[in-house]
Amino acid sequence: MKCDLQHASKDCTKPASSPPKCVNCGGDHPANFTGCPHYLQQLNYTQRNNYTQERQVRSTKTSNQPFQYQQSQFPALKTHQPSSSHQQTWVQAASRTTNSTQQPISSVFESIRAIMAMFNLQKLSTQMRLLATKLQETDDPITKLVAVIDAVVDCFSTSK
Repeated sequence: MKCDLQHASKDCTKPASSPPKCVNCGGDHPANFTGCPHYLQQLNYTQRNNYTQERQVRSTKTSNQPFQYQQSQFPALKTHQPSSSHQQTWVQAASRTTNSTQQPISSVFESIRAIMAMFNLQKLSTQMRLLATKLQETDDPITKLVAVIDAVVDCFSTSK
């Protein structure tokens, strides 16, 4: 950057005490000087060129013609009109009795309780902690697989 020869700064043999010479314009300043006439000319050209391109893009995006709606380009909307025989008030709908496929909420809760009774949650929790410890202690995938299988078998065994 200090001399007007085309090479990397690290390869320059010009002494550091000598005045710089611009490779772009030959002026008495380094090549990276932002006041260099060649740099300013290039900057002006780039900005002008970018502005021109921007205007061209904007002019192609915006047209002066308004949007023309053509119904043939859109599908027809489907309208749903409920029949008057099926209309109910909120009170009628809320007080409706359940049909044979719906179970009362109490039987749903009973089913959940029965499922929960099948598992000993304390034992399950203990088994999961032991499994986590075993998995952390080994890097061998076979040993890890055996530990997981043992934990599953222990969880579902009937003995407490």
